[in-house]
Amino acid sequence: QAAAIPPDAAPELKKLGYTVLSQPHFFCLKLLFNHQRFPMRRLAFRRALAHALNLQELVSQTLRGYGQPASPGLLPPDSPWYHAPATTYPFDRGAAKQLLTSLGYRLTSRGWQKDGQILNLELLTAPAYARVAEYLKQAFQEIGLALQVRQVDYTVLDHRVKSLNFDLALSGHGGLGGDPKVLNDLTLGAFAAEFLGGYQPSAELTRVLTEQLYTLDGAKRRQLVARAQELLAQELPALPLYYPTFYLAHDGRVPWFFTRGGIAKGIPLYFNKLALLPGYSSSRP
Repeated sequence: QAAAIPPDAAPELKKLGYTVLSQPHFFCLKLLFNHQRFPMRRLAFRRALAHALNLQELVSQTLRGYGQPASPGLLPPDSPWYHAPATTYPFDRGAAKQLLTSLGYRLTSRGWQKDGQILNLELLTAPAYARVAEYLKQAFQEIGLALQVRQVDYTVLDHRVKSLNFDLALSGHGGLGGDPKVLNDLTLGAFAAEFLGGYQPSAELTRVLTEQLYTLDGAKRRQLVARAQELLAQELPALPLYYPTFYLAHDGRVPWFFTRGGIAKGIPLYFNKLALLPGYSSSRP
């Protein structure tokens, strides 16, 4: 017997003799920006929102600690291609306010105002991320930014994001444990419409991602993937929020394990097709 379990159930199931496995952190929840609208298309605004968030507190309050704050370079520390970007966004409300001021906004008793208009944005969320949406609303209120949360089903959310009919949205995806081609897919490829909100990557990011895809030099490719993560952190086309921790419990009758590196695009499945693993035996851990 094996099944995915809620994180809170892990300690009790261990006491009952079950083996509990934690999944690699290859799923990421992001805050998406509509780059066709002002001020989301301005880097200073995206950075302001990044500084307004305490990601460790976000993980503690919305995941009860069962997760990790995300890297602005997108790839998680569990990935063999992970690089810690030099560009980071530490929690700093003062820095967030300074960045909003640099865009011509003035903080008033009614919120941030420019040209007589109050900045009031809508955040789309699916039911699964309602707690995250409420956390973001409160965090942005702390810097004077009004946010209206609208909860919709996944189909509506995806449609509105792809059609650029949104301000901000919460959406997530996996696949971060496999080949770094996933960065190309999410930035230049078919999935860009779902996760970049009309963003146009810089010429350097486009060049680096394209080059890393075709180079045969392993060391050079690793350098290019590291540079791509630096550029993603600098340009911040979307704001990675956290990597949740998922758990599996089993009774030990079958030696379940997570596939290292995942399958397909890095999905860390635990119900493995063992016949596909060369040299597998029932004694394998």
